[in-house]
Amino acid sequence: LLLLGGRTVTKDNTHSAGVMEYLNDVWRSSDGGVHWELVTAAADFPPRAWFGAVSYGHMVLVIGGATYKPELRLNDVWQSFDGGNWSLLIAAAPFAGRYGFSCVMHDSLSATTANNFAVTHNVFSTRPQILVVAGSTCKAGCTRFNSSNSNCRTLSGQASAACCLSEEACLQRPNKNDVWKSGDLGQTWSLVGSAPHPWDVRTFAQVSSHVDGSLLLAGGYDSWDRFYRDLWRSFDGGATWEHLQGKYPYATEPAGSAWAARAQGHMAVLATCPLLFGGHTRSGAADYKHFHDVWLPSQDMKD
Repeated sequence: LLLLGGRTVTKDNTHSAGVMEYLNDVWRSSDGGVHWELVTAAADFPPRAWFGAVSYGHMVLVIGGATYKPELRLNDVWQSFDGGNWSLLIAAAPFAGRYGFSCVMHDSLSATTANNFAVTHNVFSTRPQILVVAGSTCKAGCTRFNSSNSNCRTLSGQASAACCLSEEACLQRPNKNDVWKSGDLGQTWSLVGSAPHPWDVRTFAQVSSHVDGSLLLAGGYDSWDRFYRDLWRSFDGGATWEHLQGKYPYATEPAGSAWAARAQGHMAVLATCPLLFGGHTRSGAADYKHFHDVWLPSQDMKD
């Protein structure tokens, strides 16, 4: 097991709530998480949180995430074969820098096999693809204009860039609903399908890859405390999607047995069965509610 980077809070004398710190340390466990050893306190990749990480054989990739200014949102790709030594594969992938995206290794069946659900003699070949799905990006904006200049006083329209006295690098945080794939283990990337996809823009969604070649996408939120509880399925690597269940575009926690709207949970596959674990939600100004539940869908994925 490898533990990579992340975010922590350190206390100091000037900030009572602490100071956020991004990490780029690497820890390893060889006994299933019981004991841990430090591989490196400062890996070659920049400190980051909410990034993507996938493994293939002895190779590990770190992709994108959130970091310090001036970058704030990353779209780089780093590679390691031992967790201690890292090399840069791509400084800037073609997708926008982002954090809170879903990153999965997807074994893509041929279109015929996937669509017909037919696997001759239970033997088939797959081609591994890395998928980056949705996430939150950054858009700069002006926070203070030069009001002493009459040409900068406007009630409608957009003041010119020359009028801006103070700019925030991440004034807006647009979420995405695009899907990107790499078929050569992170070296090149291409857009999947035609964005926008039918599901709403979101961050911290749960995505899983299945043995029949399908993808499942569940939940997430839109960065304005609107949490989703919808479920979508794709049989063509994320190019097209079918809406399976859940209120759309978003919903508060429902009554009854349906799983609650959530983000930052985890979706894993046990044999051929998807399982949805934990996450958190929020309604209005209420404190975040954290879950430690586990959900199993019905056979037809409809509830």
